[in-house]
Amino acid sequence: MNRILIIDPDETIREELDRAAAESPSLCLDLTRVDTADQALKYLEGADLDVVLCDHRIDGGAGRDIVQRISDRLPEGVVVLVGGQERDLLAREANQRGAFDCLSRPLRAAEIILTLNRIRDRAAMLRRQEILDRQIEKIREERAVVAASEPMIEVLELLERASDFNTPAFLTGEVGTRKHLMAQTIHAQSSRRSGPFVEVRCGQYEGDEIDHQLFGGRTTGASGRQEPWCGLIELANRGTLFLGQVDKLSMELQSKIYRLIEEHEIWSDGDPRPRQVDIRVIAASSEDLSAAVAEGRFDQKLYERLSSMTIRLPALRERRRDIPLLIDQFLAHFQNALGKDVGPISSEALERLCGYAWPGNVRELQNAIERAVILAGKDGISLAHVPQAIVEDYRNQLSDCGENFALKPARQAFEAQLIRRALKSANGNRTQAASLLAISHRNLLYKLKAYKIRD
Repeated sequence: MNRILIIDPDETIREELDRAAAESPSLCLDLTRVDTADQALKYLEGADLDVVLCDHRIDGGAGRDIVQRISDRLPEGVVVLVGGQERDLLAREANQRGAFDCLSRPLRAAEIILTLNRIRDRAAMLRRQEILDRQIEKIREERAVVAASEPMIEVLELLERASDFNTPAFLTGEVGTRKHLMAQTIHAQSSRRSGPFVEVRCGQYEGDEIDHQLFGGRTTGASGRQEPWCGLIELANRGTLFLGQVDKLSMELQSKIYRLIEEHEIWSDGDPRPRQVDIRVIAASSEDLSAAVAEGRFDQKLYERLSSMTIRLPALRERRRDIPLLIDQFLAHFQNALGKDVGPISSEALERLCGYAWPGNVRELQNAIERAVILAGKDGISLAHVPQAIVEDYRNQLSDCGENFALKPARQAFEAQLIRRALKSANGNRTQAASLLAISHRNLLYKLKAYKIRD
């Protein structure tokens, strides 16, 4: 049942709704009409409504001015403004003030049915989104961004700056650097934090499926009729849309995303006109998009629009100071999630974990700690609970020491190899390499000279 309040000085809207209900037997309407905004606001004090249809001509043309007041009184419902022929200008202004849509006169029954079905789909998706938001909030509390290293402190500063604006943002970095968590952090600190955060993993869809999921369209309902489907972009209205693996989108879809960013509107198959949306787009990719543009695989205009606010996430090997903190964070999380208490991690196991290169980055570390919590008991996490690949990597590092069992040369050989790897990771930048090694720049210079390392 659609519970609808009509604010209209005459019976035009009600007559059109009656006609729409007659054409669609599945459309059940409970209609109430008032003449003025004051009557509507008074009625809303004790009413339980789904939709308010407001004529922009009420009270001498003040319909658009009361949209915000009605929206504030109707947190669970939506407002649709009914206007004249100047629909585009009216729709943009109404959307900014909280209206879900704007219908132009003369009203058509098919358009009313389309709008009401979209409102129904939106309500169902918002209920699912509320559940997802609670899950995301729980994850965010348990997995706050860890930043003790200089590279991650710089990232946090950039995330905070990005949250102050509504311009698109682009997150880049190797696979496993938790780009989705950084996008959630931007959203949580922004003025849109009370709105939805909708994540779309572009690489998991095949063919035209993602177009349908993003922009909506039409699907066959239970009655066999073609009914509208509200897409994920509309679900993100007044919130943030996060496009992970944005490079996986087709060139056609990239062009549509660019138009979404520029025009703040979407157009689905079967729509008689575009629909206004108010969203902030954050995109992410592990691929070099500038190379993809040069190869003709990524839309140049979209790339230029996204790259105005680019944040590079460092690999885990570039932020080694964070590894012990991440280990503590994951230990607490998985013990709670698995309902299991394990003893402390041994110094030997911690040394192996902190010295590993982590090609899979934070995600690989997270998986390793989950495995350790599952295998370990109250005696704690030992070397036996560390993945074999990490143990073997450590042994390979020590192989350069030969058969000399003296501790000092073995330690020196290990240090020299670790310094070379840090310099390579930092592209020869000694200051950054010192940060990766968690030593002072002066100490690094001393060791370079002592071990005769040329960078």
